[in-house]
Amino acid sequence: MSLVEDIGGTFLVSLFIAAILYGISTLQAFIYYQNYPNDPLMLKSFVALICTIETAHTIFCIDFIYNYLIINFGNEGHLGEIYWSVGVTVICGILMSGVAHSFYIRRLWILSRHNIPLTSLVATLALLRLAFGLTAASLLYTNPSWQEFHSQRLPLTFLAGGLSSGAAADIVIAIALIVSLRQRRTGFEDTDGNIKLLMAYVINTGLITWFICIL
Repeated sequence: MSLVEDIGGTFLVSLFIAAILYGISTLQAFIYYQNYPNDPLMLKSFVALICTIETAHTIFCIDFIYNYLIINFGNEGHLGEIYWSVGVTVICGILMSGVAHSFYIRRLWILSRHNIPLTSLVATLALLRLAFGLTAASLLYTNPSWQEFHSQRLPLTFLAGGLSSGAAADIVIAIALIVSLRQRRTGFEDTDGNIKLLMAYVINTGLITWFICIL
């Protein structure tokens, strides 16, 4: 496999997936603002912040792929170099994860009736994800090429630490929310049906984010 197929192809497929997810998240945000205009300002701000970071993430994805595949078309040597906006896209992804985790930590704090040990555990894992991820992203700027980045133990250690702590946080959040929701069952069919629906949503979203982190 040539360098163009190996690196350029991977980046291009990643852009397609990112663009699809961006479209889905934008549609979800639009539907949310249309259907829930009276939600608290803080919740609306969470959604707006996620949309803003996701928009920046998509823009920088397009920027570095345009640089690799269009501006430097035919220059295979440039594909081995780390372009500056690659690090920015990684930082945007980490920030989105941090905002999402903070939202779920607050929800867990409320549903668990202010369970300090549980909430502290999730907050610690989320902070580790943020710290490891930002450190790994910063190391992209200290290594001029992908080969150097992947050949060193330190960047890969921080990268693995960020992904594993993020996956652990997602699993703990999912399990804790399921347990908290189960404890709130009332015995009324309609209410319990809604709780079961929320539990299914938590399981699905938790497994998806955990699976992505593992990959």
